[in-house]
Amino acid sequence: MSGFDMVKTDRKEMLIDLIFPNRCPFCGKVIHWSSYCCETCYTQAEWVNFDSVRICRRCGHYVCECGTERIYYDRCFFAASYSGESVKNAVLAMKYKKSENAAVIFSQRLYELLKNEEHTDIDYIVPVPMNRKKLRKRGYNQSEILAEHLSELLDIPVRTDLIGKRYSSETQHSRTAEERKTAVMTEYFSLDKKLGGEKILLCDDIFTTGSTANRCAELLKDIGASSVTAAVCAAVL
Repeated sequence: MSGFDMVKTDRKEMLIDLIFPNRCPFCGKVIHWSSYCCETCYTQAEWVNFDSVRICRRCGHYVCECGTERIYYDRCFFAASYSGESVKNAVLAMKYKKSENAAVIFSQRLYELLKNEEHTDIDYIVPVPMNRKKLRKRGYNQSEILAEHLSELLDIPVRTDLIGKRYSSETQHSRTAEERKTAVMTEYFSLDKKLGGEKILLCDDIFTTGSTANRCAELLKDIGASSVTAAVCAAVL
């Protein structure tokens, strides 16, 4: 099953819908209880087709940066472009409203990309971590929600005990590109676990400069990962 054909089959969702109306994560409109989004929104979303656009499949940038700086992740996949308003709404709905609809849609699109690339030989799925203070305040890590949905599709376990993040009062989107690169070097750290050559799928919600994915991949390889593939909901292209 792929694309807009996905529907909810659990009848409990119908009862929940009576109290909390089901909404499209792209436009926010109320939709049928069994749907994940509006058909129009899904069709018009800026989904990325790696076969039709010139994106480096290693670093994930239009202009390849593999030769200008050290890239620690081996491949990079993202479901959509973050430039469209509807995609931004869906990512933010997952990030701040815990939208399961958005998580299901993005995880399905990423699964299709990974499957088509015959790149499903992964040992563990690792979500980009959130610092404890923000996790307590928000109650969930949106990257972990994405990882859990991909885990179900790929039948691969999620590991949240390999890397961590220190608290910072400044958010990534408020920093310049250079400030992001400097900050992630000290904010993300390994949790004293060891790997033995496993292949990792690293999950995150937004790919901007790639600094976060690169730092997390570096840490995972430092503790023994043989490869790291980044899988992201949307990228700033």
